[in-house]
Amino acid sequence: MIQEITQNTVRETIANMAAAPATGDYADDCATGRRLADALCQAMNEQQFPGTLGAVIREMVTGGTFTSVHVGLFNRIAERAMIA
Repeated sequence: MIQEITQNTVRETIANMAAAPATGDYADDCATGRRLADALCQAMNEQQFPGTLGAVIREMVTGGTFTSVHVGLFNRIAERAMIA
């Protein structure tokens, strides 16, 4: 997942994260979201640009998409924020 983020353009990465498809398996989808969050946090650290998170959220709102993948993504970001 991290390799995908570093190889894609930032715009493609944001669009892909915002439109992350759910499989219908809540636990698996949340796990996917957590992996996406870890990759996103690493990419933001490497690029020193935290604005990417806002762009992901903007694309989610614009696209009207919120799935269990996004639940996992935001839960992991919250976990990481609480230990920071």
